[in-house]
Amino acid sequence: MKSDLERHRAWSVKLPNFDGVNYSLGLYGLMKARNLQDFKAALSRQLMPRWNLLYSDAENIYWVHNGNVAARAQGYDWRKPVPGWLKETEWGPYIPFNLHPQLLNPPSGFLQNCNDPFWVATRASGLDPLAPAPYYLQNPPAVDQPQPRTALPERTVEQYLLAAKPIAGEEALNTRGERVFQVLTQDRKFTLDEMKELGLDTYLLPADVIVPLLDRAYKRKPEPRLARALDLIRAWDHRSATDSAAFTYIYFWAKAYIDLFSGSRFSRFISYSRRKIDVDSAEEQDMALRALHEALDRIQKRFGRSEVPWGDVNVVVRGGVFPMDGTDLFGVLHPDEGVEQEDGRIHSNDGWGHLMVVMEGEPKQIWSLLPYGQSEDPNSPHYNDQARLHSRRQLKRFWFTPEEILRHTTRVWGNRDRLRKLLPSRARQQAVSEPAPPARCY
Repeated sequence: MKSDLERHRAWSVKLPNFDGVNYSLGLYGLMKARNLQDFKAALSRQLMPRWNLLYSDAENIYWVHNGNVAARAQGYDWRKPVPGWLKETEWGPYIPFNLHPQLLNPPSGFLQNCNDPFWVATRASGLDPLAPAPYYLQNPPAVDQPQPRTALPERTVEQYLLAAKPIAGEEALNTRGERVFQVLTQDRKFTLDEMKELGLDTYLLPADVIVPLLDRAYKRKPEPRLARALDLIRAWDHRSATDSAAFTYIYFWAKAYIDLFSGSRFSRFISYSRRKIDVDSAEEQDMALRALHEALDRIQKRFGRSEVPWGDVNVVVRGGVFPMDGTDLFGVLHPDEGVEQEDGRIHSNDGWGHLMVVMEGEPKQIWSLLPYGQSEDPNSPHYNDQARLHSRRQLKRFWFTPEEILRHTTRVWGNRDRLRKLLPSRARQQAVSEPAPPARCY
């Protein structure tokens, strides 16, 4: 609560689920779910107050914008303080789970969650940006409607999307979601290896504008000092690979651009509307060249040379030094970021939480990666084994069935026989007779 004694005003904030103590029970219900019906049943108890959730099995893909949102009276702008002394502004019960935005087996064939608005969970989702209530989102789409309102105007979903532009529709995608759409909307099937590559994807969509801008700026004002950098940038595949000196130029160009002209001006390159930037503008070109000069100065000062592969800049230090390819500055799908050191290198310790690729079928194939290792013990073989894999752009198998788990278990807390009881009788006899395998280190 906050008060202003001089103006005789007070404000208070009410939070849904503030006193909730069953979050873990809700997660447990999801982990015990054996099918989509169980999954929905666990969520419908509304023990988990947030999270977008994705589900898949051999027949279904499903997504829900989960959350505990209280019912509120119409006629108020819930983005602003409302009178706390009125009965009408008291919150009602939670909006029922079945009314939350959700999609099952969409015609597009894919679902995605890159922290985008719910109506772009897939292409042409059909979800109404103002459902289940105008106040459902903290920043709802800017649909022109009379205030106060007693009911939503009768419009089709398409009319809502049209009225809400440019906020609604695919204009609301961030660069990660935009990249997912770019790849998964292709009219073809994807292999397991291609999905692994997508999980490790570092393609920079902003480069589709930045590279032509730099190229045209250099052609208008060719300078010998920039020639080598421009040659590499023109030939670049727009990915932040460890062996890419071109991306090092682009990264330091972006940092210099921010420092010279502000973060908000740089954010235009990250925005969905970046294609509106006039790459033929002399002003835009001059700013781009000035930032590139500054980038070369910084690279030379930090590393003693002007051509530096990105893997020499961006590393993980964890029982060794491992070059990393991602970056979070441009919103790539697989980012790596961290604190810049005195020697100019970036020690990555942030950017993404985990990676998992699942291929349904019998047997189910699961691959995963956890930065930057499973163990916090520097003496453990698993302290940096996944950092090493990460540096090589490789994933590890995720052992899922009781047979796989027993076959690759080196130590058990508790009773190993509890796992053996889950095995078919023949496999159970074999597991009893086999010695424990040696520790595995990738």
